[in-house]
Amino acid sequence: MKVRSFAAIAFAAVLLASAAGAADKKVIRLWQTETEPQTLAVLNHMAAEYEKTHPDVSIKIEGLANTLAWNHYIFTRILIASDELKTLPVGVQDLFAAAVVDWGLVMAAGMLITIPALAFFMAVQRHLVAG
Repeated sequence: MKVRSFAAIAFAAVLLASAAGAADKKVIRLWQTETEPQTLAVLNHMAAEYEKTHPDVSIKIEGLANTLAWNHYIFTRILIASDELKTLPVGVQDLFAAAVVDWGLVMAAGMLITIPALAFFMAVQRHLVAG
């Protein structure tokens, strides 16, 4: 179901973008966040078929990896109301909601978030480099 709805939206976007019509070859950039191989194959096939029937249009399919991280932030921000359950990025963002921002507190929170990840990386660095 997800593949069909995404493919239909992508195809509609391509049709609408090319409907304006002009003599120049148009480039349509289609941004997507799909990681499923079947979905990507369908999307590439649809783009190729559309380009065959519309030689004045070129479709460039580009991936957006950062969208997934943003979605995790948004879902956490919207769905979790309790201060005890908030994730660290949402908690730090809440520090900016005050009338006066305590930059020392913001920097301290940033360090508390960074230090465990940095310590973990330093501990396993030789294993990561070795493969």
